[in-house]
Amino acid sequence: MPIDPSQPLNAIVFKPVYPPKYDLADLTYFGGYPTLSRKLTWPVGPETGQPITFVGQVDLSKLPRIPENTLPSAGMLHFFGNNDEYGEAAVLFSDDGSEPLAETSPPENLRILYDQNYSWNRHSGWATSAVHRPDAYPKWWMEPVVCLTYPEDMPGNDESFTRTFPPPSPSQILAPQTMRKGKNPIELWTPDPAFPYLWVFIEAWCSQFLSDRSYSRIMGPQDPDPEMIGECREWIRRARSQERFARTTADVVGEFWRWVRSLEARRKAALPGPAIADYGLRIANGTATWLDRLRLRHLLSRPALAWRRALQTIPQQANALATGGKADPSFPSWLDENVRHLAGTDQLNAITESTLTVVTNLVLARGPEAARAIPPAAIENNRKLHWPTVTRRHQMFGHRVPDQPSDLSLRTHHLLMQLSSSEGMNWMWGDLDEIFFWISDDDLVNRRFDRILASIEGG
Repeated sequence: MPIDPSQPLNAIVFKPVYPPKYDLADLTYFGGYPTLSRKLTWPVGPETGQPITFVGQVDLSKLPRIPENTLPSAGMLHFFGNNDEYGEAAVLFSDDGSEPLAETSPPENLRILYDQNYSWNRHSGWATSAVHRPDAYPKWWMEPVVCLTYPEDMPGNDESFTRTFPPPSPSQILAPQTMRKGKNPIELWTPDPAFPYLWVFIEAWCSQFLSDRSYSRIMGPQDPDPEMIGECREWIRRARSQERFARTTADVVGEFWRWVRSLEARRKAALPGPAIADYGLRIANGTATWLDRLRLRHLLSRPALAWRRALQTIPQQANALATGGKADPSFPSWLDENVRHLAGTDQLNAITESTLTVVTNLVLARGPEAARAIPPAAIENNRKLHWPTVTRRHQMFGHRVPDQPSDLSLRTHHLLMQLSSSEGMNWMWGDLDEIFFWISDDDLVNRRFDRILASIEGG
């Protein structure tokens, strides 16, 4: 069907089923393993000769019937794509059901996701080995929803999208929620009295601690405390000796957080920079006691203090603010921007927040048994990871809503699928951009899905 690129077009946008429903019989999902007919073989890249990673499949019988959708009314499309320098991709078509479908494991030589060369490793690679299969993305069922899209030079995309996908309600507060980004927290934060809920949370927390070099950098040129590192590895060993998805006991939770608090105390004792930041914050916030000021002066008087030259302005500036005097206007923002690099507490809080977010998401994608151990507040807190946005969405047909201009035109090709970078899916295309699957009108009419064109657009 010819496309008029100057007119609004319907698109099919995929909304993740969240919280997940594990008893769905629907075969439209992203991640996991594909359900292929026996006559189909796993696609390999023409340049590398290596299998391509499965990214998702769509049950054509469940798609809304819109004029732009000229796909068969039955059957299955399976999408494969790699995020690397080759960007190899493929689409397979399972017919209308004459062949039975079965979940198909990938070839043994499929690339391992989240290794040191994979682009998302810096975000969550520390957690995936504990929670997730290394050769598949987490599995999420998807609901197709019709959304009207407009050409790039025509207004209307924001309004149309907001009507179709109104923003979700604010998530339930995780108590005691003392940590807030940009608020200079100085207290160790635990998101829920039951956290960590599973042994896998402890394993992932410690794995991130070992891989997060920002915490050890507080030590300056010194090496990380070998005793501290050894204790961290012992916690990982304990977690792996258990059933990883078994619940932890109250005694284990208490023991774990006492150990984390000891890390904070030992870091401040080894290098008083974090303590200086804490005292300076208390003074700036008006909560400092005379003892805080006394301790601060004592710390700054130490001649061997590596932080002295960088931090000696804190007490003068903070005292000026507290007493109504004239302080450097840039001081509060400087403190706000830099305290996470100075205070060990904030680094530990960041590890806890990241562990809670990433591991909760991966555990939910794993299945119902592990998910039942996660408190509702933690589940609701992750809804924002999955919610579609105007420029971050998974879409078939319609006008693409890009961050980058496209080399292909709707005059010659249909947008068969757009998959955006997504924390919820734990994947990234290019530099937080998209992978596109394009098909010509002639190939679409003749069901030649083996002739698709694919592009990863972005940095």
